[in-house]
Amino acid sequence: MRAGLKLKPMLLLFLALGLFGLGSSSDERRPVPEKMRPGFESINPVDSASFLEFIAADELEGRDTPSKGQTIARRYIRSLYKSWGVAPLGDAAGPGARSYEQRLPMIIKTYGPGTTMAVESPNLTRTFVMGGDFSCGMGANERGSLKGGVVFAGYGISAPDLGYDDFAGIDVRDRIVLVAAGKPRGEGGDTVFTNPRNWARFAGRRTPVENLARLLARKGALALVVADDAWDEGDGHEGYRRDARIPSASNKVYSPSLTAADPMTPTFWASPRIAEALFGAAGRSFGGTKRLIDSGLRPTSFAFSGLTMSIELDVAHKAMSSANILGIVEGSDSELKKEYVVIGAHLDHVGMTADGYVFHGADDNGSGSVGVLQAARAFALNPVKPRRSVIFAHWTGEEKGLLGSLAFIKFQPVPLDKVVACINLDMIGHDTPPKEVRAAAEELRLGPEVTDRIMNDPARLLMAYVSLPSPSFADTITGLSTGCVDLDVVPLPSFPMLGNSDHYFFALARIPSVFFHTGGQADTHQPGDTADKINAKKMADVVKLAFLTAYSVADAPDRPRWE
Repeated sequence: MRAGLKLKPMLLLFLALGLFGLGSSSDERRPVPEKMRPGFESINPVDSASFLEFIAADELEGRDTPSKGQTIARRYIRSLYKSWGVAPLGDAAGPGARSYEQRLPMIIKTYGPGTTMAVESPNLTRTFVMGGDFSCGMGANERGSLKGGVVFAGYGISAPDLGYDDFAGIDVRDRIVLVAAGKPRGEGGDTVFTNPRNWARFAGRRTPVENLARLLARKGALALVVADDAWDEGDGHEGYRRDARIPSASNKVYSPSLTAADPMTPTFWASPRIAEALFGAAGRSFGGTKRLIDSGLRPTSFAFSGLTMSIELDVAHKAMSSANILGIVEGSDSELKKEYVVIGAHLDHVGMTADGYVFHGADDNGSGSVGVLQAARAFALNPVKPRRSVIFAHWTGEEKGLLGSLAFIKFQPVPLDKVVACINLDMIGHDTPPKEVRAAAEELRLGPEVTDRIMNDPARLLMAYVSLPSPSFADTITGLSTGCVDLDVVPLPSFPMLGNSDHYFFALARIPSVFFHTGGQADTHQPGDTADKINAKKMADVVKLAFLTAYSVADAPDRPRWE
C-alpha cells in the first residue's frame, strides 16, 4: 500500500446503513456451496507462506518499479498461470493471441544539484535547495525552468458542492500555486471535510494533492507548491517520521503514456520556510493566514503582488519499462462471460536502500500478490466456472501513484463498462495491532458489545472498505463473511473511496469496489516487512473470502448495482 494515509475508518455511517458484520465462530459457519468447494479448499496457509517466501525473497530486491526483481516476480507469476491454465489478457502477441503483460513505458528520473526553488522580490532573492527545503513530486518530469507570479489558494480545496472553493474568483493560469497541506482545522476538526459522508474525499496527504494537480493542469497553472508543516516536524509527506525510519532509494518514475492520458501540474512538497519567505516579503503571515481560514472556514485566496517564484529542474532520464500481469478464467455463460470481475493486488514495493538493505514488502504487498495467485488457481481448478469471467491483475507502480491500475482504466484490455466489480487485496497478512483496533473503535464510537468482541481476537479482524453506492456488493461480502470464513469483517462504506491503493480508480469509474486490508504495522515500508512475520492462516482466510466474493458476484444473474 502506498504511503501517505494513516487509515481512519468512517465514523457512524456504516452503522446507520446496517452493514457492520462480525464473522461467526467456527461452529456457526455454514458449508461452502458445493460448486465453489474445490476452489475454496485449494486455498491454504501452507501455499500462502510458500508463494510468499519467493515473492518477498532477498533476491527480488524489493520489487521496485521498474527493476530486475519485479521482472523476476512477473515471470514467476506468468509461469504459474501457464501451468494452471489461467489464460493471458495482456497486450497483443500476434494474430489472435495475447501475452500476460500489459506493458507500460517508464522513465526513471534523477534530479541533479541544479534543482532549486527561489522566491524573488524587487529587493531580495532567496534560494532553496532540494532535499533540505523541498522535494519533487508527480508531474515534475522535464528539465527546464518554471517561473511566474504566485497565487496562494488556501488548502487547495475546490468543493463548490460543499460551499467551499479556494479557487473561486482567482486566476491561476500561467502562475505558480501555493497551498497549505491538509485541510481546515485538520483531522480533528468537526467540519464538512471530516463529515462521514465526505471524509474519504479529503483523507490522507498524497491523493488530495494529486487530484489538485490534475485540477490545476486543467486550469493551466505552471506548478503546485504544497507547504507542509510536517516537513520540519520530522514527518515526511509520506506520513512517516524521517528520523525514525530507514529511507529507501526507490526509483522516481513517470510513464509518458500515462502522463499524456492523465496530466498533472508539476508538484513540489515544501518546507513552510518557503511559504513564510513569500508571505514575509508581502508583509503577511503564513501561519496567521492559515489560522484565519481555520477559524472562519472561509477561503482566503489571493495573488501576491510584485513577487515571483522560479523553479529550476535539473533532471536526467533513463528509459525503461514495466508491466501489469493480467490473467483470466473465462466464464461459463455465452453472454455473461463478456462481463468481468477483477481481483487485483499491487506486485511492486519500494526496492532497497542505497547500500543494499532490501525492503522485502512481504505484507505490502507480497501478501495481496500471493492472494491473487491463490484465487487464480482456485478459479482455474474449480470444475464449475461462474457465469462471468474473472480477471487476475498484478499491478505495477502502485507505490509510484497507482500507475498500473490507472493504466488498466485508461488503456482498457476489456471494455470498462463490462467490469462489474473490483476486489483489491493490499496488506492482508498481519494481525491488526490492538492499539489500532482501539483507536478505530474510539473514532467509530462503537458500543462495548462490539468493541470488546473485535479486540478479543485481533487475529481475525479484517477491514473491508466498500464503495458506498453499491450496497448490494457490501451485502454479499457481509453475508459470506458471517457464514463461511473465520474472520471478523468490518465493512466501511465510502465514496469517493480512500485513494491509498488500487481500488481507487475503479471506484471513481463507478465500478463497485472493495479493499480488503488487515491494518498497518510497524514494519510497513521498512526492511523488517519479511515473510516470517506473516500470519499465513489469516492471509489464506482473506483469500478465501475474496474467492467467495468474486465467485458470487461473477455467478449472480445481475451485476452489483451502482446507486
